[in-house]
Amino acid sequence: YAWSRGWTGEGSKVGVIDSGINMDHQEFTNSIADTKDFTGMGIEDAHGHGSHVAGTIGANRDGNGMVGVAFDSDLYIAKIHTVVTVVVIGKVL
Repeated sequence: YAWSRGWTGEGSKVGVIDSGINMDHQEFTNSIADTKDFTGMGIEDAHGHGSHVAGTIGANRDGNGMVGVAFDSDLYIAKIHTVVTVVVIGKVL
């Protein structure tokens, strides 16, 4: 529905603040506008969560793999952690 109306994310700047991104993944070719690493360990996503989130938003519409909901958006990636903490019913796992 959204894409048929031309809502592809074109002109949108989307920030993903997470565990980094897989810079070499084909789904992000020409989609990453800028990156910033706040961990001192580099922007690469060793965990995969940040790449998953970025892909859900902005993976290329290229006929391969998945497509993001706003595939024409510009992604701004900030890496703020290297591990994911899971909280279940008030307990940190």
